[in-house]
Amino acid sequence: MSGKVTKRTRQVADMIQRELATALRQEIKDPRLTNVVITDVVVTPDLKLAKVYFSLLNENELPAAQAALDKASGHFRHLIATRMELRYTPALHFYYDQTIVNAEHMDQLLKKVPINDQEK
Repeated sequence: MSGKVTKRTRQVADMIQRELATALRQEIKDPRLTNVVITDVVVTPDLKLAKVYFSLLNENELPAAQAALDKASGHFRHLIATRMELRYTPALHFYYDQTIVNAEHMDQLLKKVPINDQEK
């Protein structure tokens, strides 16, 4: 099977992202997960694995948040199984999304670049 994103895999990924975001906001009481934001979900073509990308407001909380997400992955998978009508409920693997951190770093680098005054 190719790694091509189909309409079905995108729909399943979007539904998983919504369910996880709702669960984090309304149901999960673990304080290590209060600042976790689900940024993206990518599902394999066979729908058996979902890569869940998350970001944090405070990067220092990453080790604790990663451990909490990994520990709760079975609980999240059970929630998805009960709320979504899928033949298989994908295994959930959580990955830290560094997009925001990289963007901030790039912004800091750009601020250090001298502006050329010859454009007058």
